[in-house]
Amino acid sequence: MSSGSLSWMDVNKDDDKLQQVNLKTGDVYRLQPETVFYLENNLVDNDGQELQIYAIFSDSDDKLLQCNMFHMLQNKQGDEVYVGVHDLVLGFDNVVLQAALNLPGELMEELRTGKRQPLIVQGLPVVNYSMGEVGSRVTSSFLGTKNNDILNIQNKKDKNKKKAYNIHESDHDVENCYGWSAIVTKKQLDVLKDSDFSVFMVNLTKGSMIGPHWNPSSVEIAIVLRGQGMVQVVCPTITNEKVCKNSRFKVAEGDVFVVPRYHPMAQISFNNDTFVFMGFTLTSKDSFPQYLAGKLSILQKLDKTVLMKSFNVSNTTMDQVLSVKKESILLDCTSCAEDEEKVMEEEEEGREREGGKGGGDEGKQETERKGEIAIRRKEKEVEIEREFRRGKGGKSQKMDGERDRMEEEKEVEVERNVEGGGDRRWQEA
Repeated sequence: MSSGSLSWMDVNKDDDKLQQVNLKTGDVYRLQPETVFYLENNLVDNDGQELQIYAIFSDSDDKLLQCNMFHMLQNKQGDEVYVGVHDLVLGFDNVVLQAALNLPGELMEELRTGKRQPLIVQGLPVVNYSMGEVGSRVTSSFLGTKNNDILNIQNKKDKNKKKAYNIHESDHDVENCYGWSAIVTKKQLDVLKDSDFSVFMVNLTKGSMIGPHWNPSSVEIAIVLRGQGMVQVVCPTITNEKVCKNSRFKVAEGDVFVVPRYHPMAQISFNNDTFVFMGFTLTSKDSFPQYLAGKLSILQKLDKTVLMKSFNVSNTTMDQVLSVKKESILLDCTSCAEDEEKVMEEEEEGREREGGKGGGDEGKQETERKGEIAIRRKEKEVEIEREFRRGKGGKSQKMDGERDRMEEEKEVEVERNVEGGGDRRWQEA
């Protein structure tokens, strides 16, 4: 387990007092804007392990902008959210600095001769007092602090000890044999009290799924901490399929994935591995995640007649759908991730075939048609395999014949639907 410490000073609120909190794996904390801070890894306790920190930055207390996150990820500009003291001070020329800080020229030159360092550096030994004094004067002048002993903090650390909130030690919002999930909001963490930001964590056991759900308030940004899994995201509208399409993708440890606001999603673990991820989102007292399964299912809240009309099915069919009630949002989904991965690979192969063939519009349409047939056929195969794994299949010749008949009917249905412009289920997706 990694551990370390976070030290900071909010120049607007802390009256120049340096604050400190000890950190360990699973801790959650928040810093206000305009905060000067640094992190230290506890090499003694960690036995050489890295101290990994996952952070989110926003331009307001109630907005989590998806476009800014995508821009940062695509352009690898994650460091830009930080402003180093080195750049803050030495961005000015010597004339301005000497006038502002009243430092002799030789000290200014000494400051400038130091090679520019990355954000992460080796831990400091005992600080040289003279240079520490210079650094203190520089920092206090530019940050507007009222004393000159910012770097001389040893006596203040014990007086201003704070404690982070550990998500591993918190009560789980949902927990069963398929995993657990927890969310940290302003109710659990005081430093979030003036913000709608929240931190969530999901731990799925092998062959499990967090059922389809969506966030009506905010985009969700997640980082995979351990294992791997499949994520399926559904586009909530079909008005512009070129911009918004249903998607499925595989993620592994260290991957970051983003799900836009209002987009239904499901996360699934593989049979041979757990799937653990954490992330950031917004929550409010008037808006909560919506679910398709479990005791909070949106389907159970809607009028049955409305659902019948929406799905264009009989009263009996809808009664059967609504009668299957699951209490939890964490569900058994053995081999679901493997099946999703197969379909994903078929989709990728279809796109490659489409990109590698010409032939004008007619040729392109024919390629698209064949690609759709292949994808639908694979989905039907997966569906049939899943039905038989659930106990509907058998080893007798009679059941084998029934299985062959089902496959033939599914294949004919797939081709008919594609040629007719797609079945209703896919159009409504």
